[in-house]
Amino acid sequence: MTQSSISTARRLQYAAGYLALGLVADAEAELDAIEGEDRKSDEVLELTIDLHSARQNWDLAVTAAQEYVHRQPDDPKGWISWAFALRRLKSIADAEQILLLAEKRIGSTCALVHYNLACYRCLAGDTAGALEALSLAVQLDPANAKSAVEDADFASIRSDERFTAIVA
Repeated sequence: MTQSSISTARRLQYAAGYLALGLVADAEAELDAIEGEDRKSDEVLELTIDLHSARQNWDLAVTAAQEYVHRQPDDPKGWISWAFALRRLKSIADAEQILLLAEKRIGSTCALVHYNLACYRCLAGDTAGALEALSLAVQLDPANAKSAVEDADFASIRSDERFTAIVA
């Protein structure tokens, strides 16, 4: 089978599977094998973000996530990926600023934006802000309560009765 006889959709599936297994070089090879205009698709860009993140190449992850947000401003994946990469590259405060922009754009409907804001605020020592954001995240998606109980980012406030009330 020649390289071009494998569809882009199949290559994307392979790349995603390889990334899930931690086989980053194999995922990169699949993405590199995508040809023509398909290389510019949002799906390829999305997996490229994941690839850069897996490699901990935060500069490239930031750039790819910014491009994804530019193309898909209502998709939380780009915003959250951008913030996470900035958290690793620069600081929690920089990551929070990106999520505040996301909150203005999609926050009224996106529990993940509020959940991630809660994480970053908790890590920064802003207990009140963390609890407020977590409360919104749980209101928008009750499954976030279980996630918060298990999330190491909330270790510092787990014994706070307000935290317990939110995740109960």
